[in-house]
Amino acid sequence: MDKLAELGRAQQKQHQTQDWARNLEDEDINVELSDNEEESEFTDASILKRKLLFKPKVDKPPKSVTVANQYEILTVREDEPMETIELPSENARQDTPNSQKSKPRIPPIVVAGTSNYSKISKTMKTTMTGTFKIFYIKDGLKIHTSTLDDFKTLQAYLKQAGQEYHTFTLPRDKPLKLVIKGLPPNMPTDEIKDELHTMGYTATDIRQFTSKTQTDNATQDINQPPTSTLVQMTINPQNIIKNQLRILIWNANGILHQKHEFEELLGTYGVDLALICETHLKTDQRFNITGHNIYRTDREHRKGGGTAVIIKDYLPHYRANINDTENLEATTISISTKTGHINFVAAYNPPTKILLKQDLDNITSSDNYFIGGDLNSKNTLWNSRITNRNGRILEDHSTEAEYNIIAPDTPTHYPGNHLHRPDILDIVLTNLKIMPDTLTVLQELDSDHNPLLCEWEVNLQHQTNWRYPTISTTDWIKYKTDLQEALPRNLDIHTEQDIDTAIDLFTTTLQETYKLNTTISRKHHDFRVDHPELSYLLAQKKEARRDWQRLRSPNERIRYNRLKAIVKRTVNQIRRTNFNTFVTDSATNMQGTWTITKVLKGTSKKTNTPAIHGQQGMAYSSLDKANAIALTLEDQFKPNPAHDQNFNRDWRIKVNATKSIAMVVARKRQMPPANFTIYEEDIPFKDDAKYLGIYIDKRLTWTKHITETCKKAMAEMRNNFYEKAGNHDNPIVRALGDYDPHEQRSYKRPRLE
Repeated sequence: MDKLAELGRAQQKQHQTQDWARNLEDEDINVELSDNEEESEFTDASILKRKLLFKPKVDKPPKSVTVANQYEILTVREDEPMETIELPSENARQDTPNSQKSKPRIPPIVVAGTSNYSKISKTMKTTMTGTFKIFYIKDGLKIHTSTLDDFKTLQAYLKQAGQEYHTFTLPRDKPLKLVIKGLPPNMPTDEIKDELHTMGYTATDIRQFTSKTQTDNATQDINQPPTSTLVQMTINPQNIIKNQLRILIWNANGILHQKHEFEELLGTYGVDLALICETHLKTDQRFNITGHNIYRTDREHRKGGGTAVIIKDYLPHYRANINDTENLEATTISISTKTGHINFVAAYNPPTKILLKQDLDNITSSDNYFIGGDLNSKNTLWNSRITNRNGRILEDHSTEAEYNIIAPDTPTHYPGNHLHRPDILDIVLTNLKIMPDTLTVLQELDSDHNPLLCEWEVNLQHQTNWRYPTISTTDWIKYKTDLQEALPRNLDIHTEQDIDTAIDLFTTTLQETYKLNTTISRKHHDFRVDHPELSYLLAQKKEARRDWQRLRSPNERIRYNRLKAIVKRTVNQIRRTNFNTFVTDSATNMQGTWTITKVLKGTSKKTNTPAIHGQQGMAYSSLDKANAIALTLEDQFKPNPAHDQNFNRDWRIKVNATKSIAMVVARKRQMPPANFTIYEEDIPFKDDAKYLGIYIDKRLTWTKHITETCKKAMAEMRNNFYEKAGNHDNPIVRALGDYDPHEQRSYKRPRLE
């Protein structure tokens, strides 16, 4: 009985410890409770052999605080004062790491009326150090400042000018709110307020509320000035979200007959970029995937081969050009990131050709690159079974060019002959910080190569979450209504500064009203269609393929080939059914007919604007492209410098004055200048001149040029065409040649036999 009683007390003690664990899940200390009769200590929940209801913190060892009773932690003892920490001051708050990472939000200031907009704008331009935004709203102005000093300066100016305005309280000026847990629910709030007052805390308001889930606990909300001293509270740091780029490397061994399964794979694993080798595509074959851009390098003279890069259409990229390679087949695109531009290359080296170093130099010439594909290079350094000649060449080149060769731990190539052993052929060449553990071999698709998935953390240049593109929807009716209410009807404009201020204010109002009436939603790309029968066959085929790669027996190969043929027939049948349904629906729907027309015309395909090479280097963004084009146009439209005789002599340009003429080109009648000379010889003025076979007249009517061209054409027809047409095999052409060239200006009507 004593053992049973002791066991019951131990279980009761464990339950009490877990109840305290629920209450102290946000605390960094364990409380030991000691009574007047005997001192008892709570056991840490982490040593109990039960499932914890909260995650224990292991950052630092727990600190024990011995108190006389459960509520004495709120009092100050003479022999053992309570540990307190001074709250940071206003300047100290701004210097904390969290404040350095996130800027404080400054509320806007709303000014009533629009009559003083010009004075307010002038004052802000002269007194404020940071940027600001001012625009119209209904019955007033709304002003956004970027710094706290500008916010206070603007408030002081509005108060001094007697301008009516309203704003919100700054977060730093708001009262401090705290929650105390662990107090009994029947404890009066007046006693808590008196106890805090004796400890030196001035509480302005105390409220008691109970939780629906934990009836035995009560919390009090305390509003306290920021100058009080309280127990230190831990702040959880914000999680930094990084973009992850999913890259697929795959030797397709013919991608056209695996298009349906490949689209399913891209959607299942969320692939953003695919580097494909051995596409076996010809130049006249079409291969498109909805929601993706495809860049191909097809083999022209022989069968097989070919590379392609498939990338989602909303990722900012452009196709990069590389020098011609002799044995290596490669396709390159470039993506802009915060650390620079990265070239992604799909490379393939045929097994019958040697891997040349000059080809490797061409694809590794950029600053940052990621090269994936099948180079038919084996080396034990990247987990291959043997080392061949191409593997030794690649090893030497990687040492010279200082880049890494990354490969998975498991084989990627399973030969069709069950007597041949699997090996690693698909590898990655890169000078970026990518570890081998980012590579995963996928047992998918029908090629003799397994796809390779690389999950890499990369920060792009664009701040938006490009993995989920957004759609902007604007309520134009509300936009028009808000503008009509916000824009004033009469403005007092007297000077040029008033005009500039009114234009800036009008432009900002248009932009802010557009933002307020525009909602942004994420665009989800899910092009997969549910086919239960096909999904079941694909699952069976994947299982048979895994068994074939694991067992390498002829029976498993036969079973896998049979299921692969069934899947192929099913996919073709579904494709034909979908096409017939699409044609039938389009015949009765005008919109569907117009969609087909755009596809046939080629106008429905979206094309990305490529990068341009400006005077200051490559330009990728819209602003850089506009500046590059502007600089080029500025140089092109500069007036040419006046060339005198010294210029011609310095540059060894000799002008024949005797063969030169002058002409005044103008729509209206103008008298030519007198005494126009070159090398002290007069240049005559004429009404027309022949330059590079074109007759130019002073009125630009082109009459003489048309006349001379018609004469030349008629002479050619009289001399050559009719003589040759009379002996032509075609009777129609022979009838056109029924013309006597010796009889001038006499034409005979052709006779059609």
